[in-house]
Amino acid sequence: MALTASATASTAEFIVDSLQMDPDALVKVKHSVNRPNIYLEGAYRLLRRADDAVRYIPDSRQKRITEIADIIDELAFRRSEEPGVTAEQARAVAGIVYCRQRDECDEVANFLKGHGIQAAAYHSGVKDRDMIARLWEQNDKLLALGKPRVDCVGASTALQRR
Repeated sequence: MALTASATASTAEFIVDSLQMDPDALVKVKHSVNRPNIYLEGAYRLLRRADDAVRYIPDSRQKRITEIADIIDELAFRRSEEPGVTAEQARAVAGIVYCRQRDECDEVANFLKGHGIQAAAYHSGVKDRDMIARLWEQNDKLLALGKPRVDCVGASTALQRR
């Protein structure tokens, strides 16, 4: 089985060839990317955090990464207001920040870690991708057990052809 969310026809053909699959034996299913179980939010605004601080940083990659951290903080703050949810539980929501390049994945993950968010890079250059995927997929269970987890991954959107 091979799954992709957004492959072009040439990329899908590359995947089939790389996995040495028989194209005549495949069942191909296409589905809209607009699904009810995915939440996307886009906003042009200053973010006001729980401590009522407003951040301003000149437009740059650093500004965009800071805005990502602020959005995660804001979402965690909203979730922490739900009855019975601890601050740590509010922050332990699995998320993905899609990046165009591997170095951006690393930069996003390192920045988020520096702001107290359990984050990791996930791209073709990461040696422990399977472990990172497990820590991310099971973050709720790992939190309950008090074990290390990954709440957010900086993931590459690029398929790395060799």
